[in-house]
Amino acid sequence: MKQLLVRADATVAMGTGHVMRCFALAQVWQATGGTVTFLSRCESPALRRRVRDEGIRLASPPAVHPDPRDWEATARLVKRLKPDWLVLDGYHFDTGYQQAARDAGVRVMVTDDLVHWPRYHADVLLNQNLGAGKLSYNCDPDTRMLLGPRYALLRTEFLEWRRRRRRIPKQARKVLVTMGGSDPKNVTLKVIRILKRVPVVGLEAVVMVGAGNPHLDVLKAEVQQPGVGGRGPGIRFAHAPENVAELMAWADLAVSAGGSTCWELVLMGLPSLVLVVADNQRGVAAALDTAGAARRTTLRRLRADIADILGRVNERRSISERGREMVDGGGGRRVVTRLKAAAISLRRAHAEDGRLVWQWRNDRETRAASFRSGRLPWSDHVKWFLDQVESPQCLFYIAVNSDSSPIGQVRCDSDGKTAVISAGLAKEARGCGYGAALVLRGSEQCFIDSPVERIHAYIKPQNLRSLRAFQAAGYVRAGMTRVQGESAHRLVLCRRDLQ
Repeated sequence: MKQLLVRADATVAMGTGHVMRCFALAQVWQATGGTVTFLSRCESPALRRRVRDEGIRLASPPAVHPDPRDWEATARLVKRLKPDWLVLDGYHFDTGYQQAARDAGVRVMVTDDLVHWPRYHADVLLNQNLGAGKLSYNCDPDTRMLLGPRYALLRTEFLEWRRRRRRIPKQARKVLVTMGGSDPKNVTLKVIRILKRVPVVGLEAVVMVGAGNPHLDVLKAEVQQPGVGGRGPGIRFAHAPENVAELMAWADLAVSAGGSTCWELVLMGLPSLVLVVADNQRGVAAALDTAGAARRTTLRRLRADIADILGRVNERRSISERGREMVDGGGGRRVVTRLKAAAISLRRAHAEDGRLVWQWRNDRETRAASFRSGRLPWSDHVKWFLDQVESPQCLFYIAVNSDSSPIGQVRCDSDGKTAVISAGLAKEARGCGYGAALVLRGSEQCFIDSPVERIHAYIKPQNLRSLRAFQAAGYVRAGMTRVQGESAHRLVLCRRDLQ
């Protein structure tokens, strides 16, 4: 699992959101040892530079679909790179494009925000928005759906802030304005002029302008102009800043378009007034407003809403808390775990696997993580292994990767409605991002092959790698316990959490 190929564009007309959320996915993929190539019609030099600075290879297609040269360029890269996954993120990648991708023999993830097409052809369909679970998608029978903000793709710069407590002042005065990466209608200019008329003493504002914005000179000139009567807020200008998370941490309130930036604001706990500046933002803005994770507004109401919410400390605190309950920053890891799990095949263990499992079991790192850390003699292992393989209460799987190489094992010991899971990777498979994927794949198979409703895992406190892997696979902590006289974390995964 090494190569991810992304097909997404960023233009003034469509904005930069498609590329930026794929950029967030690429960061996680690379962190697990993989490489990423973008095939993108990206009009912003600053954005192209940012992608390359992350170590991502970037190529440009000669044309954009429905021009046939688009798919021809993608097909050539698929053939040359043999990627593990092709990600399609853009409203122009229609049913025919998706079908061509699947026919090319590559696994395909399609990222969607609304039900744009009558039919979707994908191995995985991702919609990270609120209310995605209520949409009716017509997909291929084997399509795996990843729906809702728990899968929100957020860049790594935001993750260090997710556990920091936000101060909510009684009277807020710091406003961040962000209308997305391009803002072709120049809504930012209208917001600046409205801000200058907000009757709040000491108001400060930062106007954050994306890399694809074509109105820089007009906006800079407007920021330098004083407000009515020479008064108005102190306004600063930030063009394609790299410290977006720091600006969001500084602000007390955001005025934002209803695009993917909303999920960054929600993670940061920054109360927001959300404007709909494109048709595809209506659903996000309405859902956030209904959930109490933002307040939806319009340009007509914006001046009054800014003045009002700056003085409503309880509403801002409520918005901040509800938003943080919705997005935890783990979306990218969950998506990558799903993609990698899809490439793992499981087969039931049989007697001939005994020596391989014995070698894995006696590996030094495996023994250190086990509650029985001593070396296991072959004679003891043989009897135990055959008992496990033949037991109807034990589901014992050998995992193989896309090259048909064994990479580890998963065992679930069941008493009917509950099971206890243990999983281990082969030494040569470590450091490749397989850990969480193996746990997830084994847990899914356990639910398929048995009536188990809940799976428990027990992990030593010092085994942080396994703890992170199980949590990335969806397991939640359920307190501490003792296993064979040692302290242990108990984690739980319920069947309904994977449905």
